[in-house]
Amino acid sequence: MNYYLLMALIQIGVIFLLNVAMCLATNQYFPGLVGNFLNQLKERKDRNKFLEYNEGAENGNQSLLMDYIDYFQKSTENSATEEEMTQTDAKSASEDNKTRKFSVQMPQVKIPYDDTYLCTAIDISSNETKTLYITQFIPHAQQSVAHHLLLYACRTPGSDAAAWNCGGPMAETDNPETKLPHATICADGEIETILWAWAKGAPRLELPHGVGFEVGPSTGLNFLVFNAHFKSKTVANENNSVYNTGVTVSATTEQQPKVAGIYLSMSMLGSVPPHKKKNFDIICSYHGGTVMHPFAFRVHTHALGFRVSGYKVSTGIVDRWIEIGNENPQHPEAFYPVKDKFLSISNGDWLASRCEMFNFRNRTTNIGMKHTDEMCNFYIMYWKHRDKNSAKVKTMMCKNGFPWTHWRNKFNNLPF
Repeated sequence: MNYYLLMALIQIGVIFLLNVAMCLATNQYFPGLVGNFLNQLKERKDRNKFLEYNEGAENGNQSLLMDYIDYFQKSTENSATEEEMTQTDAKSASEDNKTRKFSVQMPQVKIPYDDTYLCTAIDISSNETKTLYITQFIPHAQQSVAHHLLLYACRTPGSDAAAWNCGGPMAETDNPETKLPHATICADGEIETILWAWAKGAPRLELPHGVGFEVGPSTGLNFLVFNAHFKSKTVANENNSVYNTGVTVSATTEQQPKVAGIYLSMSMLGSVPPHKKKNFDIICSYHGGTVMHPFAFRVHTHALGFRVSGYKVSTGIVDRWIEIGNENPQHPEAFYPVKDKFLSISNGDWLASRCEMFNFRNRTTNIGMKHTDEMCNFYIMYWKHRDKNSAKVKTMMCKNGFPWTHWRNKFNNLPF
């Protein structure tokens, strides 16, 4: 009995010392973190019930606070400052004359509505004759301002305006102060090539050695189009927040042996009843021609998601499930390393993903474009060996995420 009492006292002492160390380490940031944490609890009245369904992360308020501190440190340590962005030219060559840097930054426009989706573009082909290989992405954004960011490569942008409305629920306004043109992301029905995505304070992304997204004159992808979803017009219009939103990419003219690409699985329809748990399943067979080698994954939902998982499935008498990755979408929505770095996906392999959600609200929540709606996305960032078709690689999408799509109807031996 004395032994167990002693062990309990030691555990209490260790927890106490860890809390003291955490307070000292965070110094002046700690009070602000507590305030933000309490605000989160206030905004989400049923947060505790939501946490009961979160099987992978939080186990009470103390754990959530530590997660939030960890998130704060990651986002502040890895996000570039406004000064860094201002000092970065639209295009600058390094001393070795192989590296290029491009910054895409929103112009100072007024956001007319909540949930505005804006695009702006830069030409990366002017005075450039060589193929470029993008290897790094540095975000410039605040989570309170931007719901999510996306970067695309296009042959021609959807508009030549400084900024344009490129999706979402925003409608035209007759107010000349806020009127923005409407256009697609890329022009003439071109399928957009996704290069990068960001949400919830995700850090910068650097691709593995020898891997790059191929853009520039030889590919025809001469423009970078930056897309930002501003969830609150009030917050976005304060303190030049729109102007301070952007991304800087690093590229090299040195040919990379492996060409990067994105495979995106997404739910198209569906809803979550109030105070209910629901899964959104997505299933597609891969037919991409050449072998795909995943090296990173990213998940995306809005407020209701608590776990998103992706798998490669080889069907047979007993289906074989190989996890690509799973993550809590309430954490920074970064590109995380895949579980198996030797994983490859070939023609005929099945790709299955699932978003698990719990609706803590008193209303039904539908899949949609507003931040108060829901989304279900699973991104795979992969590389392919260079071949004659590598420069023509486009974003591959699996949109077979419908209410009638269920893992149990296609596979056996489900992972959970």
